[in-house]
Amino acid sequence: MVEQTSEKNESRIIEFKGTYYQGSDDRSIVVLVQFDGVLLHVWHLSDPFYRILSCDVFQIAGSFTKGRRCIKLSNGDRILTDDIPAMRALSQCHAGADPSNDYPSKSVWVAATLGLISLLVAVWWLSLHTAQF
Repeated sequence: MVEQTSEKNESRIIEFKGTYYQGSDDRSIVVLVQFDGVLLHVWHLSDPFYRILSCDVFQIAGSFTKGRRCIKLSNGDRILTDDIPAMRALSQCHAGADPSNDYPSKSVWVAATLGLISLLVAVWWLSLHTAQF
């Protein structure tokens, strides 16, 4: 579930359920995961409700086509979930995606400009040498 607050800058909180695995242990815990734009918070869904951890370093593994997706945490723990829309939103927010990323980067424009200049110089050079014959 992806929620949006009504603040002026419309920050998003991404929230979904998952299965938390600590280290290489096969035992799991059902958790609530929240991402506030900076930190990933993992909450234990038992009574009492408490936070297991908060971290800002994590990696999203796998594609978003089907099946369960994995979040790898910096401490070696992992979270599995099948909430694909929430994982897509988390991936976009965590990667710092913004509308400016929809356009080619500066290096692409520099390479394209250099390529065009090279092509024009080559055409000019060929036209000079073929005109002499």
